[in-house]
Amino acid sequence: MLPSITVGSTKFAPSAKALVSTLFDASGTASGLFRIRKNGVLFSLPDGEPFAFLVANNRGERFFVSAGKQRDGRTFYSFGLSDSAAVRLGLAGMKYSAQQDEAVRVWQAASNLTAPN
Repeated sequence: MLPSITVGSTKFAPSAKALVSTLFDASGTASGLFRIRKNGVLFSLPDGEPFAFLVANNRGERFFVSAGKQRDGRTFYSFGLSDSAAVRLGLAGMKYSAQQDEAVRVWQAASNLTAPN
């Protein structure tokens, strides 16, 4: 089975095929997809629609922001994390400092999975 990433209380798979394989996984079903980028991790709904991004910039900052698709198909990033994106990530109810701690943990886990693309 391909590796997954867990954010808060929510599991994410690296591909649609891997997401389907989690349906009967004892460790839980993935709720969406992730894609590791050189400057963070993009989180998407099962249909591939992006909703959040873990920023991992070259200044050592790690934090979550909301994301989405523009009409022209390009991905946009917000300056913060919306309540709905926090719920989808499994971070609802967490204080900002706890979200940052989770971002550091998730980026470390993602960095261990594969080289960024």
